[in-house]
Amino acid sequence: MGADRRAPTAAAVALLLAGLGGCTAATPAPAPVPPPQVVRPTQAVPSPAPTPVGPVTRVWATERATLAWPAEMTTDPEGNVWVREMGAMTVSKFAPDGRKLLTTGGLGRSNGQFDFHGEVHMFEGGIAASLAGEVVVADGTSRIQRFDREGRFLGRWQPPRTQRKVAVTGLDFGPSGALYMVRGTRVEVYGQTGDLLRSWGGLQDPDAIAVDAGERVYVADERTGRITKFDKTGKVLTRWGRHGTGDGEFGGDGTFLDMAVDQHALYVVDKHHQRVQRFSPTGRFLGLWSSGGQDLGSFNPGGVAVDPEGAVYVTENDLGRLIKFRLT
Repeated sequence: MGADRRAPTAAAVALLLAGLGGCTAATPAPAPVPPPQVVRPTQAVPSPAPTPVGPVTRVWATERATLAWPAEMTTDPEGNVWVREMGAMTVSKFAPDGRKLLTTGGLGRSNGQFDFHGEVHMFEGGIAASLAGEVVVADGTSRIQRFDREGRFLGRWQPPRTQRKVAVTGLDFGPSGALYMVRGTRVEVYGQTGDLLRSWGGLQDPDAIAVDAGERVYVADERTGRITKFDKTGKVLTRWGRHGTGDGEFGGDGTFLDMAVDQHALYVVDKHHQRVQRFSPTGRFLGLWSSGGQDLGSFNPGGVAVDPEGAVYVTENDLGRLIKFRLT
């Protein structure tokens, strides 16, 4: 992701002091895993009528400030949407009709907690859901935490250490169940238990990753303003894009924040120009939109996801909103 490339402000992390009883020191018990907060379902704000927006029609939008600086997101096999909230250090789950179902996490470095602040970028990490319904979340510590479909913590692992600090900036599952990760200047592929299967480089500043049903891998590189399509072994299949304002071009710093792909198209958030662009799997420009709907005012996309039915979801950072679109 490319939300902010400035040096981060150190996050304040509370320290827990364990009490001692009797005359001998006791071994502190491990911190309990915080349970997911199952919220009272909240209805999305329905459009008075479907609102055409360029190549898509808005279906619904949540109220403003429903989310705290939402960024990347993913959809699970049931069509639910999981959103990373940078402002709250949480992950929230929404139903396809816009009801908020649960929130899990909170600032911290214990199991089930997140610290999305990074040492390389302002915010780091990513989120992805497997075909089996498992959700994985990476944060600024490069921990990969696993959750079930109810938001319960299942376990965690960590990528191999490197000589210098590198950030995880994107995640996606392939249909084989392998987890694809952009970290530093490389793509890394991991098995279900965290074993490194393969990796490749050749990137400058990768910011987002998406994997299609044929296990083809799309990586957005912020430094070059370019999208590269690989096969699952890292062989380059095609490239397109450059910095600019035209169709199929992308802005400067903060260009990419998220990507999503289905069997028909690749969706790319061009945050610098406040728009979402749509491409064919070969890179042909198919259209864009730069509005959430006339009655919603300004558009500030931060993340994008596609559900199994082909609906497109977009988060708006500043307004704390989630919007659902369908192709017209």
